[in-house]
Parts: sequence; structure tokens; C-alpha cells
Amino acid sequence: MKHEPNSSKEELIDCATLLYKTQKAISSLPFIHEETNKIALNFFKKANQDHKIETKIKPALESLDELKNNKFDMVFIDADKMNYKEYYERSLKLVDKGGLIIIDNVLWHGEVADKNNLDRYTVNIREFNSYVSNDNRVEQIIVPLGDGMTVCRVL
Repeated sequence: MKHEPNSSKEELIDCATLLYKTQKAISSLPFIHEETNKIALNFFKKANQDHKIETKIKPALESLDELKNNKFDMVFIDADKMNYKEYYERSLKLVDKGGLIIIDNVLWHGEVADKNNLDRYTVNIREFNSYVSNDNRVEQIIVPLGDGMTVCRVL
């Protein structure tokens, strides 16, 4: 089974989300249009959370670089799978000891367990999982819900 990255209809959830210590969130919504952002903002407003959420319409790596002088309690990564390692490394610089980095889609519909699957996305996620597993800067666990999430606590 070949698993492709999210379709354009699912782009709204393809984001890196950071939670400020002040309980404010920033979502970087890469490669989407103003119209999609308006939809997201409408949902945030309906949930009475619009005063807490700032959106950035640009690649997440660019947003993470812009935020390098800020500190966050949590970073949630669900973006371009080929850049997961870069998101992770940049997120480590934004999160203090005890903070969380949560990475989505780490089981990749179970494809990462199939060593014969050499699809570039699958191989990349498999290598990323190994990288995080061997990283002594965090303690981590894969939560097998949905498509799998790795929860890392910064040491």
C-alpha cells in the first residue's frame, strides 16, 4: 500500500502548532490559501479560541525560524513528512526542559513496520522514528492511536 501525503482538502490540519507558556497557540499552515485560512479562523472563532490562536501562512520551517527567540510548552508537528527531522530539531530549541514535542503520523498506516516498503515517505518516517528513539535529549513513547503519535518530553 502506497501512502501519499495529505491531499489539498486535508491541508488545514497539516501544521506545526506551538503552545506559548501564556496559553496562546501559533499554527503555521504551510502552502495554503487565504480562503483555507479563513475557514480555520472561523472554526477557531466558533470554539471561542480565536483570541488565543495566531495563524501563519507560510512554510513551517520558516515560521519556526521566525520564532527562535520564543519559548513554548508544547510543539505539535503534523507537516511535510520529508522535513520531520528539521521540524524536530528546530522545535527542540523552542521547548524548555519538561516541555513536550508531539509528532503525528509516525506509524504511517503501519507501513513503517514493513521493511520491504521502500517508498521514500515510509523510509523517511522509519529513519525519523529511529533518530528520535536514539535521542538522549528527550524521553519518548509512540502512542498507537490513529496513525501514531510520538510524545517526547525534553530532558
